[in-house]
Amino acid sequence: MEKAGKVAVSRAGSADERAERSALATFYRDRGWRPFFVGAQDLTPEGRRLAKAIAASDRDGLDPADYALPQSRAGTPEARAEAEFAVGETALRLVRHLASGRFAPSRVSDLVTPHPPKPKPAEVLAEFADGRDLDATIAGYAPPHEGYRRLKAELARLRGEPETPVVRLPDGPLLKPGQKDERVALLRERLGVASIASDADPETYDPALAEAVKAFQRERGLAATGKIGRSTVSALNAEAQGNADRIADVIVNMERWRWLPRDLGELYVIVNVPDFHLDVMKAGKSTHHARVITGRPENQTPIFSETMEYVVVNPYWNVPYSIVKKEMMSKLQAGRLGGSYEVEVGNRTVDPSTVDWATVSPGNVSIRQRPGDGNALGNIKFMFPNQHSVYIHDTSSRSLFSRDYRALSHGCVRVHEPFSFADAVLSEEPETLDGSRLKKMLGRGEKTVMLKRHVPVHIVYFTEFVDDAGQVQTRRDIYGHDARMRRILGL
Repeated sequence: MEKAGKVAVSRAGSADERAERSALATFYRDRGWRPFFVGAQDLTPEGRRLAKAIAASDRDGLDPADYALPQSRAGTPEARAEAEFAVGETALRLVRHLASGRFAPSRVSDLVTPHPPKPKPAEVLAEFADGRDLDATIAGYAPPHEGYRRLKAELARLRGEPETPVVRLPDGPLLKPGQKDERVALLRERLGVASIASDADPETYDPALAEAVKAFQRERGLAATGKIGRSTVSALNAEAQGNADRIADVIVNMERWRWLPRDLGELYVIVNVPDFHLDVMKAGKSTHHARVITGRPENQTPIFSETMEYVVVNPYWNVPYSIVKKEMMSKLQAGRLGGSYEVEVGNRTVDPSTVDWATVSPGNVSIRQRPGDGNALGNIKFMFPNQHSVYIHDTSSRSLFSRDYRALSHGCVRVHEPFSFADAVLSEEPETLDGSRLKKMLGRGEKTVMLKRHVPVHIVYFTEFVDDAGQVQTRRDIYGHDARMRRILGL
């Protein structure tokens, strides 16, 4: 065993794999090099419980084939020792994948930067050895969140359904209730709605079908108008796929839950980018639900968790370099920047009309917009310092909140009714601080208010989730993250 341990520790591999082999070697050394998983003839009771956990891993969206145990476990002491280490490595890899995910989130995008919780191999092995059911111990490393458990139940439901083809709806002009169209019969079949009377025209869009369409639209985050336009047709056809595709979508979203902290916070903010909403959560319940505007596909809102530390009222907008380069320089050259901006060239404040902008590099230009009406950040911003320099803020373009599709920002999150959001997110400040008090600061110059109670903020990307009513909700993969994750996972 000791020789097999030295060979295993010397092998190359990822940092996680090397740490797991080192922990295994220490674990066996402390046991006097006695095996744990593999006996003289076959698996020990602990090894059999591991095999049981592997067989059940598909319930958590994992592939049991990825954790196949070595077939040859008997024979010489050397062969048994090698098998023992191989089984031990498999056990630790299973726990890591269950708890943290199967790949680094940054493989999806440089803007996907959560820090998944990572089990410590030595602590995992100590739990294995303390005499409790090993398969139950392994199961305990799955995400504890209600959202994960709901998706796990949905995965089981989908796997229990027979594979049936789904009707696709062809494109066409806007279809409204009361109209007659040959697509209506297909729509009935797609949503499982029969004509309301035996002599009814199956091609007439009747009230019963309209209600079914509205229910579908609500579940998909669309305006529940009952009108069948391009977005509704796209949503209907996006699900015109077999169970295998629907299962893959659920597994992808289960994987994302592994990236979140195990403790989200007693009071926290969660922003679901493709859902265009945020919630302030307290004791597991939403106390505030609000529409948000998130980044365009070309200016994506990053995915990460950080902590809100302060609020700024009457904020300046320090224009990011990317916007200076792509948008502001052309306005400066054309003399169209406007008087609400302050411009610096090489750390010197300038009058834009006096500069030959054709000779100035964007890297030497700094621009900020003064507080007040028309400021891009509106009246307030909520700050949680992070590597991406994004935050939650008000906006001067409030009419955009009425749109269904709200991937419209440069990357930050714009929140509807920000002072109502402030009431919820600041509800546990030890001294009275709420939206009303912050409103009284408007128009008095930029004011920073430090928070005594810091609040976790989780910006997430869930395109499949189960709501509190038990309804599966599906959202558009606006950034293509689902497609990339399916390729990485081989789904």
